[in-house]
Amino acid sequence: MSGSFTIDGRALSDSAVNYGRVWLVNQNTGDRALLGDTRSDTFVADVIPGAYEIRYEARESTGNAPLNTDGFVGYVEVAPAHEVIQELPIDIPVTHYSGQLLINSAPVPSSTESAVIELHDLATGASFRLGRTQDIEFDVALLPGSYEVVYKSTQGGAVAPVNTHHVLETIDIKQGSETHDINVPTAPYAGTFTLGGEVPPASNSDDGVVLLRSVGGIDSAALGNTRDGAFNRQIIPGDYQVFYAQETAGGVMPGNTNAGLEGVIAVPED
Repeated sequence: MSGSFTIDGRALSDSAVNYGRVWLVNQNTGDRALLGDTRSDTFVADVIPGAYEIRYEARESTGNAPLNTDGFVGYVEVAPAHEVIQELPIDIPVTHYSGQLLINSAPVPSSTESAVIELHDLATGASFRLGRTQDIEFDVALLPGSYEVVYKSTQGGAVAPVNTHHVLETIDIKQGSETHDINVPTAPYAGTFTLGGEVPPASNSDDGVVLLRSVGGIDSAALGNTRDGAFNRQIIPGDYQVFYAQETAGGVMPGNTNAGLEGVIAVPED
C-alpha cells in the first residue's frame, strides 16, 4: 500500500524537531506495522491484510505536530493485494490546546514546589507530559480525544501537594483550538505519629514511613517518617486509607512493609 501524510490538511516541513511516526495496529492481535514518519509526505509499505487502527507517535513536537506518544487517528481495512496498490491518504487532525497550570487557583513558579501534569489517553492507554507547574503556561498540539488529567508530584509538600498520581479531571478535546486552565486543589493535612499511644523513636535507624493511598485509585501521598513525630503536608482533597511501611529496622518500630492502619479518612477542601 502507499499514501500520503498531512496534518490538518497540510504537509509538514521536513523538520527534525517537529514530526511523528504513523503506525497501523491490528485490532485483533495488537500487531504493529510502521508506515513511515511525517517528515516525508508519502509512504510505501507492505502490510498483511486485516483491520487496523491508525496510530500516531510523537518523536519531536515544537509546532503543530501532536504531542501524543500513541494516539488514535482512525481505522483502515487493508485488503488483499491484487494488481492495484491500495492508496491511503492519512490526515492527522490537531487541536491547539493552551492554558495555565495552577495550584489552588494561583500560579506557583517554583522549582522546589512543583509537579508534572500528564495526559492519559483513554483511547489507547498512553500517557505523556503536558507540562510542569513551574512553567505556569502550556501551549501544545494534541490529537482530538478524551484524556484524564493526572498530577504527579516531583518536589514539594509545603505548597504543591505530594500526591504521586492523582486524576484531576477528564477532558474531551475537539479538533480546532481550545483554552482550558488546569487547577490543582490542595489542602494542608497535619498531625502527629504515635506508636501504641507513645512517641516513636527519633532515630534514623529505627524508622517507618506513613502514607495515604486513594480509595479506588493508584494515587499515594507520603505524610512523612515516624522519627519526625509529626507531619504537615499539602494533599489533594479526597478519600484515603493510611498505610505504614518499615524503613529501617531497629527493634522498636514494627517490621510490616504494607500495613493498613485505619479505615477511610477524608482530606477536606481548605
